[in-house]
Amino acid sequence: MPDISMCNNEQCPSKDYCYRFTAIPTPKRQSYTGFTIESDEVSCSYFMPNGKCKHCKKTNCHKMSCPTQKIQINL
Repeated sequence: MPDISMCNNEQCPSKDYCYRFTAIPTPKRQSYTGFTIESDEVSCSYFMPNGKCKHCKKTNCHKMSCPTQKIQINL
């Protein structure tokens, strides 16, 4: 049960990566707010990351094709 005001803005470009939009709501007792974003921004000031990668759409699991994949070489 998320103890937050969840977002119901279907037009938000960051809705798939925001916890306010993707959290599982509490039946019958969940509060919603229509958060809005400025036209030149990607997310609103109430954005809460949910841990999903914007490139491969996985949670904490990157593939080699993901642009965020980092390779560390120890010399």
